[in-house]
This record gives sequence, C-alpha cells and structure tokens, in this order.
Amino acid sequence: MESNVTGELKAPAGASTAPAAKSGRFSLDNKMLFAIIIIAILAMAIYVRMGLLQYQGLFEPDGFEYYTAIKQAISQGFVLQNNTVNLSGYPWHNTFGEAPGLLYATLIPYAILQFVGITPLEVMRYVAIFFGLATAVLCYFVVKYLSNSKMLGLLAMIFIALSSGNVARTAGGVYRGDSFIGAFVLLALLFTLMAFREKRESWKYGLMLGAAIIIGISDIVWNGGSLTLAVYLGSTLLVFLYGFVFADKSVLKNNIMMLGALLLGYLLENMFVMLHFANTTNITLTDFAIIFGAVLVANVASIRLLEAKELQAVLGSMLKRIAALCVLGAVLMIVLIIVSPSTFSSILYLNGVVANNNIGYTTQELQKPDFDFLFASFGFELFLAPIGVILYLLFAHKIDSNTSKTTFRNGALGINASYGFAILLAYLLITSYLQSSAIRYNALVSVPIALFAAYAVYITGTLIKPYAFNLGKTQIQLVYLFGGIVFVILIYQGAFVAQESFSSTQADGINPSFLQAALWLSNNTATNATVLTLWPDGSVIEGWGNRTSFMDSTFGENTTRIEQFSQDFLFNDTPAYGYLVNDAQRPDYLFTRSFWFAELAGIAIEGNITGSNLTSYGFSQFTAFNASGTATNQTYTFGNGQYDAELLIKYLANGNRTVSAYVGLASGGGLAPIQHVMFENSTSGAYSIANYTGTAANYTLLLLFSGQQIVGAVLLGPSLPGTNLFKLLMECNYQQCAYNVPGSGVQMQLVYENSDSKIFKINYTN
Repeated sequence: MESNVTGELKAPAGASTAPAAKSGRFSLDNKMLFAIIIIAILAMAIYVRMGLLQYQGLFEPDGFEYYTAIKQAISQGFVLQNNTVNLSGYPWHNTFGEAPGLLYATLIPYAILQFVGITPLEVMRYVAIFFGLATAVLCYFVVKYLSNSKMLGLLAMIFIALSSGNVARTAGGVYRGDSFIGAFVLLALLFTLMAFREKRESWKYGLMLGAAIIIGISDIVWNGGSLTLAVYLGSTLLVFLYGFVFADKSVLKNNIMMLGALLLGYLLENMFVMLHFANTTNITLTDFAIIFGAVLVANVASIRLLEAKELQAVLGSMLKRIAALCVLGAVLMIVLIIVSPSTFSSILYLNGVVANNNIGYTTQELQKPDFDFLFASFGFELFLAPIGVILYLLFAHKIDSNTSKTTFRNGALGINASYGFAILLAYLLITSYLQSSAIRYNALVSVPIALFAAYAVYITGTLIKPYAFNLGKTQIQLVYLFGGIVFVILIYQGAFVAQESFSSTQADGINPSFLQAALWLSNNTATNATVLTLWPDGSVIEGWGNRTSFMDSTFGENTTRIEQFSQDFLFNDTPAYGYLVNDAQRPDYLFTRSFWFAELAGIAIEGNITGSNLTSYGFSQFTAFNASGTATNQTYTFGNGQYDAELLIKYLANGNRTVSAYVGLASGGGLAPIQHVMFENSTSGAYSIANYTGTAANYTLLLLFSGQQIVGAVLLGPSLPGTNLFKLLMECNYQQCAYNVPGSGVQMQLVYENSDSKIFKINYTN
C-alpha cells in the first residue's frame, strides 16, 4: 500500500531562506491584527499575575512592613521624616533600611489616584503587575530593535508574560524592589542599543545620558539596583570582546561612549547615596575602578592596534586576535589576584546576597535553586534559552542584519555575533550567576531567558520555513507544524503558570485568621501598645494591626533580639521574667501563632539552638490514623511516613481507663512505649495528660479531639512540652495557663484567640 504521507522535506520552488514579510489580513503589518495580539498578550500577563489578589493584604511580611512606612509617609506629607518607621521596634525605632524609591513606587501614583478613591494598599497590590507589563513591553522593543522583526518581539513578550519566575515577583500583592528592577535594566539597555545605531551625534549622546540616568535611578528603587550597573559593566566587557575579535572599530568607539555612560551612572549612584536618596551601590569604588579601567584601557588600545598597519600581520586574523585576548585575559587575571584579591572575589560573587548566617540559612529565598525549582520557574524556556544562544551564534545572519559573520574551514562553519548579542549575553550570564547563588533572583534572570528563548523559536522557524512535506495531495509547510507545537507549549505553560498563581498562598502562613487577630489589636488596644512576637509576624502586626512590634522582618530583623527571643523565652522552661523586663523592655502584649509549630526548626536555628538541643524540640505531625476495637478496648494507629505510633485505651469496670502509647520508625524495628499522652480539646483548649508509669522513652503523643473524635495527632520531642512556646500555644486558655507560676513576677492573660492566633496581655506583678 502506498502511503499518503511522504517523509521527504523539500523547499518549494523559488523559496528563500530569509523570512519574507507578508501583507494582508493575517500579516503582522495589519495594524488591527497586531493590536489585537498585543492586547491578548497583555491580558494573559495580567491574568496570570492576579492569583494572589484573592487574599487580603500583601503576599509576604516584608510587604506589610513597607505598608507601615508608606502610611506613615502619607501622614507626614509624603515624606518619611527622619527616615524612621515609628511602629518598627522599641524603645527606639528602626530606620527605613530599604531604597527610598520603594516607597515612592506607591506614593507617586497614590498622590494622583487618591482623588478617585484609590487607597495606598490598592496601589501596592497592583503596582507590581504594572511593572510586569512594562517589562513585557520593553522585551518587545529590545528584540524588535535588534532584529526588526515584530514576530520575534511578540515571542519575547509572550515568554516573559508567561514566565513563572517573573510572575513570582510581578504578581499582584507582591511588593519588593526586584519586582521593579527588570524594567529599569531593559530601558537602560534599550537606550544603549539605540545609541549604537544612531547616526546623529547629539541623539547618540542624549540616549547614552538617558541610560546613565536610569543606571543611577535603579539604585533608588532597590537596594540591589546595582544589578543594572553590573549588567552594564558586563556588557561593556563583552562588547569590547566582540569589537576586537571581529575587528569592528565603530563598535569599539561606541563602547567608549557606553563606558562613559557607565561612569556617569556610577557617579549618580554614589551621589544619590550621599544625598540619602539611596542606601548603597553594592560595588565599591576600588572594584569599579579596576574593572572599568581595565575595559577602558583595553578598548582604547584595541582601536589603536586595529588601526596600526604594522600590526596587521600579527592581528590580521580572527584566530590571532582570539589568542591575543586569551593571553591578555590570563595575565590580567593573575595580576588582579595578586594586586587586589578582594576585587577578584567581588567579581566572582558580584556582591550577591547569599545565606551567610542563621537567619539566611532558614530564609527560603536565600537557598540555592535545584532543577525542580528552575523548571517550575521557567518551564521550557529553561532549555530554549541556551539553544537560542547557540542558534544565534550559528544562524543569526538569517534574521539580524546587524550581525558580523566570519567563517572557518572555507565556510564550513559560521559564527555570528553583534553588539546587541553581546549585551544580551552579558545580561544572561550575570543574572544566571546570581540565580545559581539564591532562588530569590529568578525574576532577574527570567528576562534574558525569555529573550533568548524567543530567539530559539524564531530562528528555528526561519530555518525550516522553506521546507514542506506532502500529506496526500496537500503540501504542508513544516513551519506550520512547528508553530503548532510552540503554540501547544505556550498553552501548557500558560495553564501551568495560571494554576500556580491561583493555587499559591501567602508567605509565612499569612491567612485571614492571622489578619483578623492583628486587626483585633488595632481595635482593642492602646495606640502606643507594644507587642512581642516572632520577627516575620511583627511586620504584619505593624502594617495590619497598627501596633509597635519589638521585631519585624526588615528594619527590625535584629539577630541579637531574635536569638534572645528564642533561647531566653520561647524555648525556656521558666517564665523568663528577666528577659521580658530587661531584654524585651516590658512589652504590653504577646502575640503567638499555631503556625509556629510548622516552622519550629527554623525558629530554633534562627535562635542559634543547635546540636542535640535542636533535635529535642521535635514536632512531627501524623497525617493518617486508624481506629479499631471494642467498647472496652480501643486501638488507634498513626503514621506520617517517618514515624508510626499506636495508642491503646482500655476502659475499666469502675469507669476509669488506662492509656498507653508506643512509637517507632516507619522503616521498621518495632514500637517502644513513650512516657506521656496529652489530650487537648481543639475547641476549648482544655487538656489532660496521662503518664506511663514504667520505663519508656521521654516523648509525648499529643492528641487533638473534638467531641469524641480524634482530629489530629503529633509526636513531641523530649524538651518541647516544657517550653514556654508549648505552654502558651497548647496549655493556656481563658481559664488556666501553664505558663503562669506564682511568684515569677509575670502573668499571661489570654485576651483573644482564634484558629491561628492567641494574644496575651502581659501583667507584671513586680
């Protein structure tokens, strides 16, 4: 039987390998169609960034802290007087340690929108989406300017719009500096690319000046705003390498202008720091001067070398120029290591923020990313981006008229590059390095990944465009099949990102019950009341409860206070009167949360509780249990994959009962008796404890019940039940409190309780 489908790919007669512009109803030159596509992409970008808006407030504690500062600034005439946040810390208040522009990202639009009834919180909840859209639009213009292809620009827009890594920082409800910085980096690079192509000197200088100003402003918006400077610095290096290797003197001359913009941007950053418009440049003068000076000298020298006729024989071929660069680079690196090892270290680490203390080790966003995280952040773009780099090097001459091309082996292999490629590659390399150090940088690297992913798809489509296959009597162009595959991938990625967006929850266990408890403070306590709570929760207390917290997640992230709170109070087995009076400065209220059990290990590590002490505070929740038995003998079994437990209850004829519990590893080895079983009413908080009289391991099986039904079970480590943390969360209710010891000098009075939080009025008797 003859098949109707031929496997032979062939180019239609007269086909060209270059992309041909088409006109008509379905062409991107059709303004109506183009506008519809742009609107559709922006609509998708907005939709996948709206998931967190289903919740009250903001995504994470830091956002609530910024909300506190913004409300105060508005009350003080849109200026944060003395740069001090009055609800952050006591007896002295903490300074606003973030870049001032982080406030004005809300204050400026609010100053206008307040007249139509928009609140500061509403601006904060939506401003990240605006910057996400701005980033998508700028992605379009950057690659459109480089390639003169609307299709490539649209692909870049789609990829950044549907990038989970970018959505994570530009979603509604997220408020942080790295939500905004991507747009600034792209705008600075776009001005630079336009300046390279601009023929008019006045416009060229004006565009470079604009890039310099944006570099400086970046540091006002985010403490890590020097990323723009770092990308720009890396770009000058790669542009120099490109210009020298390809002997492009015009690019090298333009690069001197780019270095001038870089220097001006760095000076502006330092000026803003001196004027207190910014906090830090992150790049020291020594580091900057060494790197900047090396690139400038090499750039100027390269122009002279390329112009010197007597050196044409030495540097006349590309291979010789590459060899010369390798030797020069090795020499400079050795000199740098000898003369300024600190600068060499700064180059390696880019002064990035990585986990380097107890708090850093437990902060999720400072952990190193694994493959699962990277794929969840970037999807197929993770693979497409490096493919895009390779395809550009090999085939960019088919799509980019501004590429330089050289060949080896009589044209058997072609290598392409351009100043635009060098700039985008620097962006990718620097942000990729940052991403490798901590997961917090996924939004930064998402932009160059999206750009090169777009190149991968576009170049592939261009290469296969002349080819077709026969399906019966119908000839189908291969590019349509490829386009269908890409469309399916984008649909999948969009669905995945949307699902992630709308199924995500707020960070640090923020939930309606927690916010309700914080609001209770605002409505039922004195305006000058002070609150003691865990440091991330302190930000919510300040922003949502409008009360002063001893610690918080940003300005009041004091390591000494965090360690004292953990060691001297939470994990102490005495009332810790001395801590409350001398260290915590007599707080009026204590705010506790059941969520603390879920982050118990993190609290202990942050409090510098290590070794065997750390393991003794174990809290392992059982996720499955079974009940069986008769009216006089009941058996309950529990498991969670790590431990198995068994509870035996025997009802005696006199109406009493005996209780015994056993626990062991789920992997086997049998069960052993444990000393304590604690029953707690999940509604009233009433509890009772049964103790095993024989020899048994010093563990406690905590059973939560409602009515006659067990609704939860937890295995507790030997030291946890005696701590203030456990007493306050599990053994204190409106009638009694195990924390209170006569003569201790302090008593806790429960004044508010819900499913998440307990608020205690602290009464000092001495």
